[in-house]
Amino acid sequence: ASIQRHHLRMAQMVEALKQKPYAYPFVTGDGFRYLADVACDKMQCSFRPELLPNRSVVYLDPKALQYFLKRKLHAIPDHFFIISHNRDLGVPGKAGLPLLQHPKLLKWFGANTDSQFAHPKLLPLPL
Repeated sequence: ASIQRHHLRMAQMVEALKQKPYAYPFVTGDGFRYLADVACDKMQCSFRPELLPNRSVVYLDPKALQYFLKRKLHAIPDHFFIISHNRDLGVPGKAGLPLLQHPKLLKWFGANTDSQFAHPKLLPLPL
């Protein structure tokens, strides 16, 4: 089931990126966003965290970090991954430390990772 979900997600991402000719087939922040199961950004953060399956991928806009910490994090029942991109803000920053240290967070992939907060869960993404 996990492999099927991955293949479906990849097919959806390819189709979505084809709609943005400036991005496909290049690695972009939008491409990372389409890889996610749900998104929490400046435009929306309406997913129900209690319904996230184990090992879900959450796209988190750094500008939505405080909202995510206050409204979503506590209700996520299982392990999850975070992808952050498309901002000049460094992640995690001081505000993101509670998320980085959260026991259910498996990895946080981000652009502009802040080397001041080096952590085994924090992995850089290309711009």
